[in-house]
Amino acid sequence: MGQESSAPWPEISSTYRYTALPPISPSTPKTFRLLTIMPKSFDKYLRCKLHVHEIESAPPFEALSYVWGDSKPVMSIYLEEESKSISFNLGLALARLRLEDKERIVWIDALCINQDDLAERSQQVQLMVDIYTRCTRVVIWMGPGHMDDRVIPAAFRLMHKTAEYISEEVGKPIEKVCAVDIAQLPTETESSPIRATRDLPAPRTPPWGPAAFFFHLPWFRRMWIAQEVAFAPATVYIGKLEIDWDVVAMAASWWYHKGYGASFEMVMDLRNPMTIWMSAEIRGLSLDRFLDKFGHFEATDPRDKVYALLGFLYDDGNGDRAELENQPDVKVEKHRIIPDYTKEVWEVYSDAVHHIIHTESHGNLTQLFAMIRDIAADPDPVFPSWIPRWDLGHSVTGQSLNIWEPKYEWRASGDKRPEFRPSPDPKTLYMIGAQVTRIQEVFPLYEAEDEESDVQAMLLQSLWSRAQELLSPYPRPGSLEDAFVAAITGLRKRNVTLDSTPFNASDLAEIIDNTCDPEDSHFLIDGIKWYTSFFITDDGKMGVGSKRTQKDDVVCLLYGGRLPVVLRPTGDQWRFLEQCVVPGIMHGEAMVDVGEGRREEWFELR
Repeated sequence: MGQESSAPWPEISSTYRYTALPPISPSTPKTFRLLTIMPKSFDKYLRCKLHVHEIESAPPFEALSYVWGDSKPVMSIYLEEESKSISFNLGLALARLRLEDKERIVWIDALCINQDDLAERSQQVQLMVDIYTRCTRVVIWMGPGHMDDRVIPAAFRLMHKTAEYISEEVGKPIEKVCAVDIAQLPTETESSPIRATRDLPAPRTPPWGPAAFFFHLPWFRRMWIAQEVAFAPATVYIGKLEIDWDVVAMAASWWYHKGYGASFEMVMDLRNPMTIWMSAEIRGLSLDRFLDKFGHFEATDPRDKVYALLGFLYDDGNGDRAELENQPDVKVEKHRIIPDYTKEVWEVYSDAVHHIIHTESHGNLTQLFAMIRDIAADPDPVFPSWIPRWDLGHSVTGQSLNIWEPKYEWRASGDKRPEFRPSPDPKTLYMIGAQVTRIQEVFPLYEAEDEESDVQAMLLQSLWSRAQELLSPYPRPGSLEDAFVAAITGLRKRNVTLDSTPFNASDLAEIIDNTCDPEDSHFLIDGIKWYTSFFITDDGKMGVGSKRTQKDDVVCLLYGGRLPVVLRPTGDQWRFLEQCVVPGIMHGEAMVDVGEGRREEWFELR
């Protein structure tokens, strides 16, 4: 399963020098390099050649999708008559791809792009969709496999068997099944009678171990893979074995949907191939939706968190971007993101934010705002507060309370669409909105060291007592009890009836149990434990927001957001903290006051 002895490596060195490619322009053909892997019969050493081609007239070729791994060169190949140092994993991939007595033409990013030339990298990344659309097949190299030769075959058998069950349930041949077919199937539990008819292991049993190993391989976490397998047929190579990518993605999606797997960790690993497969069939999603779906994927260069998704935005579904680019009414053209690896990471992410806010057709920026977090110990303080930290993954860009879901239908800023104005400072974003109220007191909802089961009730009782001290008599319409429950549950409550006096923590726990949607209850508990704070404003409102919220922060409306946001004044500028939930202003109530004592203003976000 490891390195082939028939492909020995020359001494590690790198003397190959690239010849520059012609610049890409509307008046010149798109050119790129292709790698020819010479056959084993040609030389015992691994020898390759690079040739420049126009994309429109290139010979048939395959494209390699793989994990770069440690970028430190550990071996060399012969490129033309010179040596070229490469990574260990790429060396194994080339040895696996080399044929016995025939040349093989492939496109491999690490060799076909001069990675030391930032201008060339920037231009060639623009051609990625063209390349992966025009290749005859994508070869996915997942590595040499497992030390135990039985593991990968066992995983593949399980996937093939599952594909047959899927074909039978969907009523289509395996090659015709798509991600939407599986998403429309009924879910199951471990007690579902149909499970007894299938020859599949019970969930969380040892026979799932090989599949768990396979789906935990690093390839499934790469940012670029979504685009690499979306536009052409693909085959997975691992060691000497191979399997169709569609069978892999199909099995993963079905197992996730039906509740199979070795463990919770494996179920989480199944999300990535499922997301990739589904995204390959979807066109028309906005950049913020793609960033939300793929934010937890990994990229060696953090700029690729954005650049790796551009193929989905600027492709018309058939891989021919020329037609799209010639349509004058296509909104993305004016704010098209052009890859540029000379830019700093924050500049690339700024380009993404500006693309989102200017191309959002419905004027809804809630998804974007949900990905912005104020970070306590930001490893890169050069980032403006209004730019999401996509480089840090979902640990800082996923909002704990799922309160921006469309089913909640918040419209805190009414029907106001977002408005922006240019800024001479690229780190400043001007947005129009209105101040609503200032935060008077903030209470943490959970301390990480408190793990006892009754801690939540104790904290809620403490919050309730403090709310009574500050807000009795309650200065707003309705009862203090109803307002408190609405705030603490993120407004997920339904009709609340309080029968006991005085209102206490046990009453609150019962109300939460009886009024939250069942699928929302875990969001509430997670939010109370780890992510949110409870606050009271100077005009008697209550709300939940970020743990970073402080006294004297301001609840504001930024037009285009369905939820209010917490901003922190810093002189004449504002720091964006996070979205929040404040009962009493979630349906545009505060907008009634705009023009009647409350004024619109431009917020200078920094």
